[in-house]
Amino acid sequence: MAASNTRGFLSFRYKLAKFRDAAEELVFSVFQANNLGGRQPGTDRWTPLSPRLPTRGSLHHSGEEQEKKNPTAGGSHSSGGSNSGGVLGVVQAAYRRAREVYDAPLTQHMYLTGPAMAPTLNWRGAKDAAARERLVVRLLRRPGPHNVLVGDVVAFHSPLALPEDATHVMVRRVAAVEGDEMVSTSPTETPFIIPPGHCWVLADNSELRPEAGEVIDSRSYGHIPFSAVIGRVVYAASSRATHGPMMVHQVQLAVMIFFQLMNRY
Repeated sequence: MAASNTRGFLSFRYKLAKFRDAAEELVFSVFQANNLGGRQPGTDRWTPLSPRLPTRGSLHHSGEEQEKKNPTAGGSHSSGGSNSGGVLGVVQAAYRRAREVYDAPLTQHMYLTGPAMAPTLNWRGAKDAAARERLVVRLLRRPGPHNVLVGDVVAFHSPLALPEDATHVMVRRVAAVEGDEMVSTSPTETPFIIPPGHCWVLADNSELRPEAGEVIDSRSYGHIPFSAVIGRVVYAASSRATHGPMMVHQVQLAVMIFFQLMNRY
């Protein structure tokens, strides 16, 4: 009975998360329809969202290739049709996009290698170069300060990779977000503030030195845009006996709510 109740609760939370993503996409599509890359609402030419981890053989098409595949979409589309343009067209297109988001996977798996996130993740990587840990990543459709918080362990596209290379993914912990002031331990370095739309990520392994090239994080390449974040690590498993959830995000939310209530009352 307990196992059945647990499965039912997890299933409810899973569907609730999918519904939340779909609702967010619906609202965004409706209110931002005229700003999506200069495309007209109701033409089915919405900016594709690809938060999923890259897979082998995945193809990335440019806008020119898209035009060749669908030459009738875009400026040649008439705005006088009953189902195109206007409020109805925006709502219909937004609903279709929200439905696609709801039907899309909520999580995806990836493997983490190396010692950068030890001892939190892949703790064996410090001694065994071949060690790896399987991670479950909660995909974030629209990453930003509302769902990427300080303390979260996130997977993101490496800023050191070429723009067309979506296969280089890194895992680090968020140490600061937009508006936070960064102060160095070195008196020669000037403090600065994380700009809007960006965050600062660090490796957990404090024994590795970035200046010696032992680890790469924001101390090497600076702050990264929220748009580079693929998702939040929610579960890790190195073996059948060693696995568990990452509860940092829930704890962080609870702490934020607590301090907000304290400040209010």
